[in-house]
This record gives sequence, C-alpha cells and structure tokens, in this order.
Amino acid sequence: MELKLKEILDYIHNYFVQDTFEGKIKIKNHELDNHEIGLLDDQYFMIKGSIYNDGIWQFKAIQEVDEENLERYLKDEEFNGIISKLAIPRDVLALKDEIIAWEDKNQDALNGVFQSESFGGYSYTLKSNSSNNKNGESISWKNKFGNRLKAYRKLG
Repeated sequence: MELKLKEILDYIHNYFVQDTFEGKIKIKNHELDNHEIGLLDDQYFMIKGSIYNDGIWQFKAIQEVDEENLERYLKDEEFNGIISKLAIPRDVLALKDEIIAWEDKNQDALNGVFQSESFGGYSYTLKSNSSNNKNGESISWKNKFGNRLKAYRKLG
C-alpha cells in the first residue's frame, strides 16, 4: 500500500478520482478481480469499505507475489465497497519520491536529534537546528514541500 502517497493526497484534499465502482469486490490470491472495474496496469486506485485493504494501491495486471513480504499485497477477502480509479499527475508522484528522499536524508533531524553537554554538575540539552525552520518550528515534509503542493490542493 502507498502510505506516503495517501498521506500526501490527504494533505492536499485531492485524490484525483477519475471514476468509481461500487459493489461486490473480490480479492483472491492477492489479486483484485478487475473485470468490472477496468483498471489499467500501474494505475493507482483507492479502496473503501474493506476490512483489510482500505487505502491506496497500484494495480498490477501481472504480479509475482513475494511470500516473505505479503504485507505489500492485497489481502484476500470479499466485501461490498467502493473502488475509486485515480489519475494522479506524474508531477505529484515525482514530488512523493522527492519527499521520501528528503525524509530519508533528514531522518536524524526529523526524529529530533539532541545535543547535550554536562559540566560541574550542570547539564543542558539543545535541539538540533537542522530540524528547525527560520521561525524555530520543527520542519516536516508539509512545510518543506507545501508550496509546491498548493497547485494540487482542493478546498475542504
């Protein structure tokens, strides 16, 4: 499941929904029954109403399942729900990759690395400036990339 992508789309209140299918949904052998839905290979889609699979996924017409990493695949179930076909712009997908790379590069600062010093029975701790912006607030991907995401944001 695309957790970071869902987080970004939640933030901009825009899922780029192209079409929706509502009804009986069947997932067997980690594959979505796509006959009535009509997803294209590599197209993103969102599931609602599932016990196990709610979220954003990428459709693969042919996939080899890695048995050691089953959490990356749809879990078998039948349910009444909604599948929304998404048409996410390439620019947004590229921004997602940039955000992930930025978070990986700045992991220590984002986790709040502290600098400490002790002497003569006195000690103090300062939060690293690398995770702060010019206003002294903690930096996150939202305030780092928010301006670039504004073009895709929907109100409410």
